[in-house]
Amino acid sequence: MRFIIASICALGLSGSVSADDFYDHPASDVMGKSEKTKLPQFNGRDSAYRNFRTRIVNGCGTSCIFAYVADARTGEVFPFPYGGEENYEMSLDYRLESRLVRVTWADLDSDACITHEIAWNGATFDLIGEARTKRIDICNK
Repeated sequence: MRFIIASICALGLSGSVSADDFYDHPASDVMGKSEKTKLPQFNGRDSAYRNFRTRIVNGCGTSCIFAYVADARTGEVFPFPYGGEENYEMSLDYRLESRLVRVTWADLDSDACITHEIAWNGATFDLIGEARTKRIDICNK
């Protein structure tokens, strides 16, 4: 299975959460044999999909962001464990070839940026590591 995670924010971490690296969590562990990614050819092989758009992340327009995980083969959509007002300014850092996702958001009550490293286990996410840093500006720079 191939899974897609999307976000409308880019993540810049100010520190390391743990020694875990994206490549310590290969996608093939959960999704079977790793296949070489084929990029779409919208001017050739995939021209019928040139105007096709998929939106799996949305927000309220005020740094309130929601995300979903979708199985690209079956279309099944899974809930993402973070997002909304509880995870203000949420941003995601991930790689297609890895099960690891870094999630960062602002905790406005404690004036901190919180980062969680989570790994997809085939059905849900497992927490791998956590870090908290002082919030100077916005957390998802």
